Amino acid sequence: MDPVTEHVNVQETTLQETTLQENHSEDVTSDDANETIDVPLEPESKTESKTESKTESKSSTEPKPKRQRVSKYTEILKAKFGQELERQGDVFVAPLEKPLHILSPTVTLSGDLYDADGELNNYVDLKLKRSHVETFAGLEELLLATAKNCKAEWFNHPDILDEFLETSLRRFFDKETRLLTVRLDEGLGGKKGVVKGTKVKVVLQADGAIFTRTQYGFLWKMTMIRSIEKNEDMYLFDPEEDPAADGLATGDLLSHVGQDDDPVDEFLS
Repeated sequence: MDPVTEHVNVQETTLQETTLQENHSEDVTSDDANETIDVPLEPESKTESKTESKTESKSSTEPKPKRQRVSKYTEILKAKFGQELERQGDVFVAPLEKPLHILSPTVTLSGDLYDADGELNNYVDLKLKRSHVETFAGLEELLLATAKNCKAEWFNHPDILDEFLETSLRRFFDKETRLLTVRLDEGLGGKKGVVKGTKVKVVLQADGAIFTRTQYGFLWKMTMIRSIEKNEDMYLFDPEEDPAADGLATGDLLSHVGQDDDPVDEFLS
């Protein structure tokens, strides 16, 4: 097991995360077009005692739960890392100037949430569509570029070779396979019964990148999941998966038959 993997558990207690609690809302229904959604952090509070008078009950009622803003995944494009590393436990952290708490685009669950014993796995892979590759890959490229530009401040070693920084970067997103490895929050909320191969949307959060003595990387934490299989239009050819399908006709098949110079008419004759 490599050093970054050994230390990812540090994130849960050392990064300044604003995680959702176990009572996550299961009604995250925002589409990609929406900028933000609200997710309740806590269940509604109750009065101190049922035996209190109505007057006392009203005065003792706690305020409504705060709601945490979940942004569209394009917030990744605005991400910036701070100019200094912070020591947290036995690792260093490069904090984001603004922590990311986003709703993903539609992705495919490419692994199992639970192991053979029914225990929640530590990690799972999500497969992105081609149109979202550069957005997520760009975050790791930003981390690498910042490490090169800030090596004097971050490592107190201005002569450290760029090539070493490139090989030391542990990537959790593979552009070739389009698989993004994320850590599963112990309090994962939402529809947790989804299985491998299901199209889902998830809530991801991250506060920064972690550094050990030999490696560094940026790892997302998944705090909520929901299936969108019933809501998403299904296609024989998806232009986001196959560029050759771009511009391909949709709708009723018969509406494309019998038109002048229509190849379908020639094919059926």
